[in-house]
Amino acid sequence: MDTPNGARTWIDIDTKSAKKNLAVLFDAVEKTVLKMVVVKSNAYGHDMDYFAHLAVASGADMLGVDSFEEAKELRFSGIEVPILVLGYTPRELWFEVADLNISITVSTAEDLERLRSFPREIKIHIKVDTGLHRQGFQLTDKEKVAKLIETLPMVVIEGLYSHLSAAETPALKAHTERQFHEFEEWGNALELMGRNPILHIGASAAALVHPHLRCGMVRFGITSYGLWPSIETKASVKGINLLPILSWRARVNEVKKVSQGESVGYDCTETLLRDSTLAVLSIGYWHGFPRSLSSKGEVLIKGKRARVVGRVSMDMIVVDVTDIKGARQGDVATLIGKDGKDEISVEEFAQMAGTINYEAVTRINQDIPRIYR
Repeated sequence: MDTPNGARTWIDIDTKSAKKNLAVLFDAVEKTVLKMVVVKSNAYGHDMDYFAHLAVASGADMLGVDSFEEAKELRFSGIEVPILVLGYTPRELWFEVADLNISITVSTAEDLERLRSFPREIKIHIKVDTGLHRQGFQLTDKEKVAKLIETLPMVVIEGLYSHLSAAETPALKAHTERQFHEFEEWGNALELMGRNPILHIGASAAALVHPHLRCGMVRFGITSYGLWPSIETKASVKGINLLPILSWRARVNEVKKVSQGESVGYDCTETLLRDSTLAVLSIGYWHGFPRSLSSKGEVLIKGKRARVVGRVSMDMIVVDVTDIKGARQGDVATLIGKDGKDEISVEEFAQMAGTINYEAVTRINQDIPRIYR
């Protein structure tokens, strides 16, 4: 297995599989439906700049980010397609927003009021709360929003959107339908006003499982990276094979023999029950390897499993390689991904850590080098 020169830990990105995933997703929806690829939070831990350019080259019509800072970074990297900031954008940034032709989310009456006096053309997507109860206007705000929209001469109402709270859960289908019907009420209201914004409510799960929720645009997030929003979504979608594209590796820095009865880790976390051979890796919770994996997480070395021994530290872990013949300094350990016939998937990694695949990949430190293969 090739190791990048000088790196103690790194992320391998399978570029061929990344392109295949986007092609499969785009082919799964109608050509008339716009495709947004969500690259927020460092592209779910996969490298925002790289994936933004890949998505555009693959035919994405729009990119979704969390913050103006992310959008600005993409503009400066040469991205020219529309970019929507899905999170909140403070009003002191609006002039820069207009300068860079970035679209922002507006979800409060206060911001609509402030836009009345904004002297520049600016593109917004109105966010409505149909049941998730995070950002967004509620249905009782509809008349007030309609009146305010009529007083915004310099504002382009580019989009209207909402976010579903349980599209990946079949048992909550009725809740999803209620959210969609409420969203339709908002869309009808804007249509009566002569507005024709892009309507979008379907993220990965809804876009694949519920075709009638695709509206004018779909938002592909975690599926763009070969991961499924949930087990239920994967089971519900036929004919689509997504390929995980991220593998996380680290070098074995040190191998030592430690006697039975000795303790390993801060606070003498674990006592060895046999004479053991231990390997040290320079990764820890600062890198995104959760502390919750203390004394139970696993890595692959020479295609075999090695359990974490003792406490996960900020920058190091210790693993048991007693049963791995020939383990030595310089070996490559796989934290996520395949090695030989075995694999530690993102889902397994997340489940063992007591979290979900979204958090597992987005918490991988973005300073770790990404290697494109």
